[in-house]
Amino acid sequence: MNTLDKSTIAQIAADIAEIVDTRYDVAHGLRIINNDHDNFDIAEGDWVEHSHDWDFENDISSDDMLDGCSTIALSDSDDAEWIDEKISKMVTLYGNGAGKCKLVLVSGDDMGHGDDDNELLIDGFATKVYNVDMD
Repeated sequence: MNTLDKSTIAQIAADIAEIVDTRYDVAHGLRIINNDHDNFDIAEGDWVEHSHDWDFENDISSDDMLDGCSTIALSDSDDAEWIDEKISKMVTLYGNGAGKCKLVLVSGDDMGHGDDDNELLIDGFATKVYNVDMD
């Protein structure tokens, strides 16, 4: 497993762009898993748990499960620069502020669209997992 930090984001983004470009037979998305999440020990090849639906009224996760794991959608037209930008933004927004989390490339056959912009729900597996240390 690689470690993603400020010096390796560009290389990891290029690797992910190549995977997405050559594996166009499945859906791909990026997900951040925080260090306090039950699934933090995820490894490449593991099935990714479905996400909880969001209770907008109370601004918390509900007990209801979505049809897949919530990800930021990737397509074969996304270049490494775009993916680099998304990774940096995701780590900043969803990395729990500590900079310690995991970046997961989720891939699978079954997918649907979520409520958020560019959100893709994927019923699939962890194709790549990166430890993130942005401190």
